[in-house]
Amino acid sequence: MIEFVYPHTHLVAGVDEVGRGPLVGAVVTAAVILDPARPIIGLNDSKKLSEKTSPGAV
Repeated sequence: MIEFVYPHTHLVAGVDEVGRGPLVGAVVTAAVILDPARPIIGLNDSKKLSEKTSPGAV
């Protein structure tokens, strides 16, 4: 289980990056905060989602 630095925080941001190799060249980063009261069923690993089922495709 993850131990949070700020345990009384109500929001948690998920952060990811995409790029190849060390930070030389194009790197894209993103962060997202989802509503915990409205979970997206099956969303636990974005690399396992097909383009059709990806929330970004909606």
